[in-house]
Amino acid sequence: MLDIERLYSDISKELYIYIYKLSGNKDISEEIVQETFFRAMEQILLGNEVLNKAWFYTVGRNLFFDYVRRQHRQEPSDKIEELIDKSSTPSDSELSKSIDRKDIEVVLNSMKESYKNILILREFKELSYEEIAKFMNISVGQVKITLFRARKNFKKMYERRLKS
Repeated sequence: MLDIERLYSDISKELYIYIYKLSGNKDISEEIVQETFFRAMEQILLGNEVLNKAWFYTVGRNLFFDYVRRQHRQEPSDKIEELIDKSSTPSDSELSKSIDRKDIEVVLNSMKESYKNILILREFKELSYEEIAKFMNISVGQVKITLFRARKNFKKMYERRLKS
């Protein structure tokens, strides 16, 4: 049987950060993470021991979208600065030399939702193609194609933004 405490310690922080990026609200994020783990416990009790990171991200995302529908609000946009884990980023001086976070945020937020999501999952959350495929409910081949197109689109939009 799966150890829910081990799962919680392994996944809860990343899941919270992801949901927080979607919601922008600490309380909502905590509630959704708790509900996600409650559903994981139900699945474990039902004998489903194939709970991986993609399963948690999918359930968390769906719970958030359910919450949004109940609240009759528009889905909030992701903020790039919150997506990047501070511990894994270069120093501010290095970052300011190479990229401008504000430009990246603007470009990401202006992209098609599927492109934005796949870039966030691959580039910032560093999920594998297989995990992204499970999460987005598409084939691995489709993940690769969509990611290629999203990167190409991002580059084009980013370069255009830098020129203006």
